[in-house]
Amino acid sequence: MHCPNCGVEVPEDVQFCPNCGAKLEVMKGGKANVSVRTSSSTSSIVYVIASLVAGALTIFSVIILVGFLSVSSRLNSLLNTVLVSLNAFGADTHDPTVNQIIQYAKNAISGIGRVATLVGILIFLVLLLISLIAFSVVFINRKVDRISEEITKRF
Repeated sequence: MHCPNCGVEVPEDVQFCPNCGAKLEVMKGGKANVSVRTSSSTSSIVYVIASLVAGALTIFSVIILVGFLSVSSRLNSLLNTVLVSLNAFGADTHDPTVNQIIQYAKNAISGIGRVATLVGILIFLVLLLISLIAFSVVFINRKVDRISEEITKRF
């Protein structure tokens, strides 16, 4: 007799395949019927956890992206507030030294804004990739369970 699960020849008096551990039931004609156990409760828990992780990561990545994208506008707003304050206190913003400092500040804010935007986009893409992997795990596990159920029904 051969194990229908792995194909190894097994003695007729055994209840489990010594190679793969599948439970064997002898049917009429000496053919073995394999009993495959599925753990649907474990699969359900995996689905729920993977779905929650994927959803949470997607939401979190959008929040991070929006936060990093707003850094540049917040820094520009801060610079404008500083310029208004300088004018209010009577500072000469047309003085070459003051003007040069203001230009350095604008360049620094522009660079920080670009870096923050790039970091935000990078984090967004990484988290989105992780969430897509989690959704793929859910999809693949469901497919495997359906195939296992179909195989179990046939045998």
